[in-house]
Amino acid sequence: MKLFADYHTHTKYSHGTGTIRENVEAARAKGLEQVAISDHGPANPVLGVGGPRVLLDIKQEADYYDGRYDDIRVLTGVEANIVGSDGKLDIPRFIL
Repeated sequence: MKLFADYHTHTKYSHGTGTIRENVEAARAKGLEQVAISDHGPANPVLGVGGPRVLLDIKQEADYYDGRYDDIRVLTGVEANIVGSDGKLDIPRFIL
């Protein structure tokens, strides 16, 4: 079975060590057609991104690389955290 995508990657924005560009380049080198940047949501006390602004920065950077390469699709996601008994997430609605 040939893998065509990796939808669960992390970057230096949470607990990964690489940049978005490095993740994209690694995915391209493996011949993947799609890669998603899916760092941890801000409510995670140890691994989470710095806040909603950082999520928007991640999205903007991923969109840049998505438009730069014709051979790979760069997507964004987030490992959101449930922060209320009502099911509220740590990601503002305007980002979802």
